[in-house]
Parts: sequence; C-alpha cells; structure tokens
Amino acid sequence: MEQQRPKNLTLLNNPTEPLTEQEIVAATVAYANGATLTIRRHSTKAESIVRDAYVAEMIATSNQHRTSKPNGERNGPLNFVPPATVTTEREFYGELRSIVRSTLSAWVKDPVAGARSLIENAPSVLIEYRAWEIAGNTVLRKTPTGFRLGTHYNFESPVQLIEFGLLLLLDEGREFAGNLCQCHYQPCGLFFFEKQGETGRPQRIYCCEDHIELGHNAKGKERMAALRAKRMAESKRRIKR
Repeated sequence: MEQQRPKNLTLLNNPTEPLTEQEIVAATVAYANGATLTIRRHSTKAESIVRDAYVAEMIATSNQHRTSKPNGERNGPLNFVPPATVTTEREFYGELRSIVRSTLSAWVKDPVAGARSLIENAPSVLIEYRAWEIAGNTVLRKTPTGFRLGTHYNFESPVQLIEFGLLLLLDEGREFAGNLCQCHYQPCGLFFFEKQGETGRPQRIYCCEDHIELGHNAKGKERMAALRAKRMAESKRRIKR
C-alpha cells in the first residue's frame, strides 16, 4: 500500500508534555515530506498557538542582513539570508523545505560528504540558525514504573524546531541518522526510516510495497531501453564497415 504523505501536523509542546527528540525528528522528516507544522503550548486554547513572528522578522530584515554583514560573518553557528524574492510566510517555508530536502538527500547518498557540506557551507544551506538560543529546561516525566528525565525545548517558531530537528537527525552520536532513507522511486522521493520486515533484510530502498513494484518495473524499462540503444549502435557500426 502506498505511504500517505502528511499534510498538517499539530504538535503539543509544554513543560508538562514536552516534545521528545524522537518527536522533533519525526516532525522534521514530515516537514521535509510536505507537511505544515503548527506548535501549540496547550491542547485546547486557540491563543496557545506559537505565532511565527520569527519568520516575519526574517523576511522584513533580510535586506538589512544582506547589506550589513561582511562576507563570511555568521550570526550564530549557521547563517542563511532568505532570497529577496521571498516576501510571504508560505514562500519562506517553501524555500526552507527545498533546502532541508536537498540537505537530507545529500546526506542519504553520502553521510560523510553531506555532514561536511552542512557544516562547511552553512551560509548556503540553512535559514539563520538560532537553536543555541532555544530555552531548554530539564523536566521529569512520570511513567507506569517510575520516571524519565527529558528536556522541554521552548521553540519560538516551527523554523527553530525544523532546524534543531535537522541537526538531531544528522548527529552521528544519535540513532536517527543511520536509519534515514529516501525512496528510490523517482516520482516519490519520500524520506522514511529503515523498515524491518518479519524476514529478510531491512527495507531501505523504497518507502512502501507499491513503490517496490513500480520502481522495479521502471528500472526494467530503463534496462531494456539501454539494451535496445546499445544494439542499435552496434548495428550502425556493422553497417558502416
């Protein structure tokens, strides 16, 4: 069955019910796959939605950032100024999504080169990164058998969550990076985590069974087309002789 692409994802995040690192990473992958993210501090209060003043500020000040900063100067660990053509929140998130997708795709193909590119070419990779400014508080969560310590990250914008989630995802010291995959069926390109079936090797090539079949069929057609082209070229060479 074909895997469904997420559309809208609402995330509850407060000191009592903080987002876990796994949930932050899952939300980042969902965003890369096309989802829009909304963060709520409470489950019922409409005013609890985290408003995106951050994005509005970035759009409004992008020209100032572009003209006032010398080449190479960074405001924080990573820095990227939105293109001048970005004037709306929707365009901003579209630009960010394309950057996140290209970053993840590069990493899936070559983790070492992808990670190096993320760090060394940061100004061309991410929107201005402010994860170091995120307030994080240690919280204690009760469990049926005791408790578990965690961290409540007080994200001021979905942008902060996406940026932080991207670094969590690609951090080689965490378990997420090694399980990240991208569907090889060209019309799809969905990011997903390695799937272990009841038997056999884990599935890392295609996101679902439908795309396994479609991908194999497409590759079969490509091989046949290449074989026909090769035979035609050989036939033309023989005729010339």
